[in-house]
Amino acid sequence: MATKSKSKGDDIARTALALQGVAAIMFGIAAVFWPEITTLVLVYLLAAFLLVDGVVVLIWGLLRLNDFLKALLVILLGLIEIGVGLFLMRNPGVILATLLIILGFVIIVRGILSFVHMFTEKDLP
Repeated sequence: MATKSKSKGDDIARTALALQGVAAIMFGIAAVFWPEITTLVLVYLLAAFLLVDGVVVLIWGLLRLNDFLKALLVILLGLIEIGVGLFLMRNPGVILATLLIILGFVIIVRGILSFVHMFTEKDLP
């Protein structure tokens, strides 16, 4: 029985995914258990999530440079998430409608990249 050997890149990717998961769980718990918290707190939580997720996605893209087009799209997503996160941190008074529009665009880009990945990746887990 052949087994795959783990590389340093696999360890980094797993750590990155774990950080991404922890950030998502923390954001979800805050949203579920503190619904009365003001929009300001939600803006900061979302900004923190986007910053962490953006860094994770950026690292993941840099680890995939052997497939330049996919890596470029993933790196672009990471940079967009980091940019949106920084924008929200610097402008916490953003109205809810603007926040939802920004979040909507980030999610649309994320979904498109997921489909690109799904159709082009040969080694899906």
